[in-house]
Amino acid sequence: MDELDGVVTELERLVEVAQRPAEPLPPSAPSRKTTYTVQVDDNFHYMDERERYTLGEYATWEEAVAAAKKVVDDYLDSSSESGGKELYDSYVSFGEDPFIVGGPPEEQRTFSAWDYAKMRCDQLARGRS
Repeated sequence: MDELDGVVTELERLVEVAQRPAEPLPPSAPSRKTTYTVQVDDNFHYMDERERYTLGEYATWEEAVAAAKKVVDDYLDSSSESGGKELYDSYVSFGEDPFIVGGPPEEQRTFSAWDYAKMRCDQLARGRS
């Protein structure tokens, strides 16, 4: 019977502990600093994630956008097309399509490599004509 009394006493203690108000949790450690990851898809292998690679991680949105723009600019600058529609068509068919994971901050617009490429192709066409 002593053994049963011990079990009952332990159960009563556990019930009492369970009914106590919860103590506040200690303040959590500061969250990990936000980073922005630039990943790159291959337009030629559309929707094939096996062709995706990570370009890098960046501390700020602006650094991530600059890296993504460089990927697009490198393709456009290396093309033999003079700009405009031909160059843009070449880019969306064969170029690399960078995108940013982890953003944008509230005050920024989402980065679109295709929109950026379109703008750059139009600029290049005006500059080369």
